[in-house]
Amino acid sequence: MITYKEITEIDFSHLKEQSIKEGLLYPNKPLYYIGLYKEKELVGWGGIKMSFPKAILKCDYVVPKHRKKGYATKILKIRLKLLKTLNYNWVEANATPLALNVHLRCGAKIYREYKNKIIKVGYENL
Repeated sequence: MITYKEITEIDFSHLKEQSIKEGLLYPNKPLYYIGLYKEKELVGWGGIKMSFPKAILKCDYVVPKHRKKGYATKILKIRLKLLKTLNYNWVEANATPLALNVHLRCGAKIYREYKNKIIKVGYENL
C-alpha cells in the first residue's frame, strides 16, 4: 500500500548523505516535506518552499531501488494538489534533465534553461 504524510529531515536522515552524494542540494531554511511510503518504508520525498503567492518545489528524491515505478510523479502530484488547496496559482521548480519529463507530464512549462543543465519550470493556474 502506498501512503504519504508530512515529514521532517529527521525522517530521512538515514538517506540524506546518499541523496547529497547524488547531487541533491538542501536549503539552509527548513522546507515543508511530503514523504511517500510503501508499506512502512520511505521510498521518496519532496519539499516545498511556501512564500505566498509563489511556491517552489525543492529536494525531490526517490531512493534508487524504488526508481522507475512512478513514485516521483506521485510525490509531485501530491504537492501540486496540496498547493492548489492552499490557493497557490504559481509554482516553480529547478528541474534536472532526469526530472524534466516528470514535470512536463504534470503540466509544467519550461521558462529558462541554464548552462549547468538545470531547467526552470513553472506551473500556472493549478
